[in-house]
Amino acid sequence: MKVPYHIIKYSKDHIALVFNNKIKIKNLSTNETIVLIQGENNNSFVRSIAFNNDATVLAVASDDKKLKFWDVKIGRCISIKNTPKKVNSIIFEKNGKKILVADGFGDVYRYTVNSSIEEGELMLGHVSMLTDILLSSDEKYVLTSDRDEKIRITHYPKTYVISNYCLGHKEYISKMTFIPNNDKLLLSGGGDDYLYLWDFINAKIIQKIDIKSLIEEAIKNNNLNSIESYNVKEITSYSKSNLIAVCFEKLPLIFLFNVIEGKLKIKNTIDTENMILDMAFDNIGRLWITNFVDSKTKNIINIISKFSPVEYLTDKELEFFEDTDECMKH
Repeated sequence: MKVPYHIIKYSKDHIALVFNNKIKIKNLSTNETIVLIQGENNNSFVRSIAFNNDATVLAVASDDKKLKFWDVKIGRCISIKNTPKKVNSIIFEKNGKKILVADGFGDVYRYTVNSSIEEGELMLGHVSMLTDILLSSDEKYVLTSDRDEKIRITHYPKTYVISNYCLGHKEYISKMTFIPNNDKLLLSGGGDDYLYLWDFINAKIIQKIDIKSLIEEAIKNNNLNSIESYNVKEITSYSKSNLIAVCFEKLPLIFLFNVIEGKLKIKNTIDTENMILDMAFDNIGRLWITNFVDSKTKNIINIISKFSPVEYLTDKELEFFEDTDECMKH
């Protein structure tokens, strides 16, 4: 069996998929492809990636506590930084010169891409593991979520000033995203029964989405096995159609929501047949999905194009991504 892709990211015509310590990148406009290898040892398993604003640089954080910056065009590593702990989430500033790194110890560090200094600048800290990090569109706030049910809203770059906490989750928070075409609203999800929609600046709950009921109904309608807990795996959005897609661990379903007048309304549910590891919309509304691999898995990647007016040839589009490494036999 093939090793699955466990991370997928899209930005500015570039799609990047990660398996083990390797990253495959394809420019969907020019069909140019490149393969990056983060490291040669077993400790270089990739944990998180992020494109800069124009997709010319890819940041890659791995288990060996290395943060590498790659020139996407030529596949050359242009800078290497050291991280004190293993990294869970990263995000570039808009100008692409600096990057914020959220780690498993609860700290956020800032690194300058084109600098000889290998160590980061400590920006803020939580008392528990950080799970996700975002920068507001005006870059006045940095948003961080943790394992202790909190979302912290911190002024940026003056991160010693805490603006607010978004409190409401009863379990850990795994993912956050801004609402398409309304970046004052934040959607968060994790290990409890609800997705939360926030006016994050004022730490006000705008909407609670009962995801437990939606999941139970979808399981019944699709004749699937029930699951004990509801753990958000990924949240992604498509701004041109005001769409948000949410998937969960151990569940072969994607829940699609329309954003209507600043609130979420369920649109439909897609049975993917495979457990989902990650997903991302591209700029023409196609939803790329990376699948968990077992003996029943037909494809390691699927593309759902029903939201896009653009036709594509599946075999041609996915040919570059068909091969990964063989799974190790134990």
